Amino acid sequence: MKTITEQAQEFYKSGERRIRFYFKDHKPKIKRLGMTRNDELILMTSGRRGIYFTDEKIEQYFSCYGGVTAIKAINKTPSDVKWLKDVKRAIKLLEKSGLWENILKDFKRVEKLGWNTWQKIYELNNTTFCKGYEENKAEQVKRIKEIMPELIKTNDEGKEYIDTDFLWHWSNKISIKKMNFCEGEANKYKLAQIKEALENKTDIHITGRRNYDISFEYKGDSKRAWYSEEYKGCGNGHYYLALNHEYALYYEDD
Repeated sequence: MKTITEQAQEFYKSGERRIRFYFKDHKPKIKRLGMTRNDELILMTSGRRGIYFTDEKIEQYFSCYGGVTAIKAINKTPSDVKWLKDVKRAIKLLEKSGLWENILKDFKRVEKLGWNTWQKIYELNNTTFCKGYEENKAEQVKRIKEIMPELIKTNDEGKEYIDTDFLWHWSNKISIKKMNFCEGEANKYKLAQIKEALENKTDIHITGRRNYDISFEYKGDSKRAWYSEEYKGCGNGHYYLALNHEYALYYEDD
């Protein structure tokens, strides 16, 4: 029989983050799972704090409720439903803001293709068909080209290859978040400044600091805008493409 910790680890790996705990002497409680930078599972006890998730620590934490009898994952929205919803949302925001015309085209291609076909392409790109790198890549290109020719590019030597950058960013999870530079009214003011700059197509650079060093930059002549959350004093972190004056699309970590 699996331990509570083993069950929780499986929930986290499958993408589940909200867990319902059942107790002997108390009604169920819902808690969130998290992960440290060292890939150690934690139970979030507040917005920013947590405890290491081990059977012993969990029993100690919930000891006042007579002990944990079971845990269950709270099923999240199916991946295909959430993915399509986020794709449509990104398209809507980009059409209204006028930003990232190339990314807007990408999302429209993705929406037209659909989740199931898109996943098939993703799997083909990661499948080994025959021995040897060149032979395998040639077969991958051939099969993907039959499904979505637009994903195939040609290099300077005339050889066809798969646009893996496109696959990497939009295949599975699409994450959109609200830009947050600081607390309360001060953040609203910064977002208003960004909105004005976008409307007037004037360059702007805004910074902030919360858990991260936060930055936004917009180039009016290119219709491109970036948002980043970097570890304090580090220069590495999470990088986004701004969809409008308020929301940003996750792009990569560095």
